[in-house]
Amino acid sequence: MATIAQGSGTVGTRTERAAVGTVAGTREAALRYVMAGLRLALGWVFLWAFLDKLFGLGHETTSKAAWINGGNPTKGFLSKGAEGPFTGFYHSIAGAGWVNWLFMLGLLGMPRRNFTYSEHGLTQLYNLLSTIGSGAPDGGAVLPSRSAGR
Repeated sequence: MATIAQGSGTVGTRTERAAVGTVAGTREAALRYVMAGLRLALGWVFLWAFLDKLFGLGHETTSKAAWINGGNPTKGFLSKGAEGPFTGFYHSIAGAGWVNWLFMLGLLGMPRRNFTYSEHGLTQLYNLLSTIGSGAPDGGAVLPSRSAGR
């Protein structure tokens, strides 16, 4: 392994390299926290949309228009909001039972994907909360990820 000599000493001592590695590690840990937070926030958006359509929590869907009270989660958008070359097709399937089921399963599937689909799987949320709660400075994983053995 070669060293770069400059004058009477070498450039890049072990302490300097360790400090650079610590800064890079801190940035990576911070980026992991930000990305995990964004993933959880996006998952919550879709989960809230699902719950609002299902129970009519009053944000966009009233209680009487809730799916459990006989409302149609797809009728409004597909019959009035759809435009373009497939307008006729969208209007024809608006409010159909199978379309409502597929739509609601899709709304439910998005938060599941955002909360669980990553290289860490279900451990991502646990590790985030555990690391924040324990104050671990390195941001290391508490539970092993699915990809640890690969």
